[in-house]
Amino acid sequence: MDTAMNLTVTHCGHMFCGNCLHQAMHAEGTKKICPMCRQKLEARPKNGQSSKTAKTFFHLELKLRPSKKQGKQPARMPNS
Repeated sequence: MDTAMNLTVTHCGHMFCGNCLHQAMHAEGTKKICPMCRQKLEARPKNGQSSKTAKTFFHLELKLRPSKKQGKQPARMPNS
């Protein structure tokens, strides 16, 4: 399985690799619809500014919380 890059979530709630979604939306002879639920999608303007008619998908920002630090424990060797 490939690593997803530039994760994007559509307003209908489906998550895609940004490049994959772009390819699906711009494939010749296809409508600009969500590959999962077929809901109509519209891309953002090229200049990056949002508009009322171009807010169908947005970039997902992932934030990782560090886990609580616990006491260090020595590594255990599996039984051979």
